[in-house]
Amino acid sequence: MRSAEQGVATGLGLDGGDRAVPRAAPVRRARRAVRWAVRRWSLTLGLGVVLVLCIAALAAGTFSPYAPDRQNMAATLQPPSRLHPFGTDEFGRDTLSRVVFGARLTLLASSAAVLLAALAGSAVGLTAGYFGGAYDAVTGRIIDIFFAFPVVLLGIAMVSVLGPGEPGVVAAIALASLPNFARVSRSAMLRERELEYVVAAHAVGASTPYIIVRTLLPNLIGPLAVLGSLGFAYAVLYEASLSFLGLGAQPPTPE
Repeated sequence: MRSAEQGVATGLGLDGGDRAVPRAAPVRRARRAVRWAVRRWSLTLGLGVVLVLCIAALAAGTFSPYAPDRQNMAATLQPPSRLHPFGTDEFGRDTLSRVVFGARLTLLASSAAVLLAALAGSAVGLTAGYFGGAYDAVTGRIIDIFFAFPVVLLGIAMVSVLGPGEPGVVAAIALASLPNFARVSRSAMLRERELEYVVAAHAVGASTPYIIVRTLLPNLIGPLAVLGSLGFAYAVLYEASLSFLGLGAQPPTPE
């Protein structure tokens, strides 16, 4: 009799008498996710395209039909075909393979540049907005100076110091993107630092690093994440521009 009662309780979704087991919760969450994706179909489509490109770039060795530096002088400048969907270049190298391998290098370089700019720019902007005074004024003038330099000029300066290659390109893009993160984080900090929860943190004796990192920063993630997504798109364009001028990865490395 006891076993039968337990079986009925289990079938009804009860465990331990009064506690219900939410067995349908994963299904409901999946349905809500599908409805959310359908309502925002343009966002879902864009994320899908970006995800496919990122997977193809990171797994370039799996998706590319040939080695990116394999030359075939008997098949130079071929049009798109079954063997070479994107055709070949002047050295007979498969263009699709070079695009896939080059996408990986471009994505990694752009991601590194945006990450460096976000970390450094956010740190500068948050501290400037929090402390204010002379530190804020000096920092603001330095940021204005960075705004005056175009990316190409910064790239040439970095290459003259670091030499041609991706490190110089990453440094140039990071320096060009840093002022944007500093401005956004500073303006957000000026708005947040006077609110009640920051005053309460001061009242309980919280340290300045704790207030900035643990109290204020979580509320500023939204604007910084949006800026980071936009900055990544510009970083890809900057990387392509600098590489076109011969300042990026050197041949025969594809990008």
